[in-house]
Amino acid sequence: MKDRHILYKTTNILNGKYYFGVHNLSDPSYLGSGEALKKAIKKHGIENFQRETISEFENSEDAYFCEGLLVDEEMISRKKCYNMKVGGYGGACPEESREKIRKSKLGDKNPNKSGEKNSFFGKNHSEEQKLKWSRSRGSSILFEGEQYHSIREAARVLKKCRKTISKTAIKI
Repeated sequence: MKDRHILYKTTNILNGKYYFGVHNLSDPSYLGSGEALKKAIKKHGIENFQRETISEFENSEDAYFCEGLLVDEEMISRKKCYNMKVGGYGGACPEESREKIRKSKLGDKNPNKSGEKNSFFGKNHSEEQKLKWSRSRGSSILFEGEQYHSIREAARVLKKCRKTISKTAIKI
């Protein structure tokens, strides 16, 4: 009983952001130790966070293994996730816990945010923003002796089709 651990989810009730972690059962008020989570708690106040137990485990190895299944690269890339690195190590995850993890992952995909319900629906990124992203990728092209940050930029400046430019452009 002494070595029991939980896989938990801490949620910011103001903005829906969340953090997944593993902890022993010694402190029921423990919310997590991630840097982004700690900053958010300091900013929003501890009263605006709640922890829920996803699953209980007989040992830490199994708990961390299940955390690793849940907190993967895709998870930490989400804007609503406070986790900053992939979780878990070793162990085995019971089928019941796998199902809870699956449901937890599905819960982040809000079906009400697609199509017209998405706040970005019908909008486009500005040419300036597209150019910033292109430049940040660090690759340029050479076309007809001129250097451009992207095929898209060359097409826009020269008023030519991107396909035409991509056939003869040289990546530099």
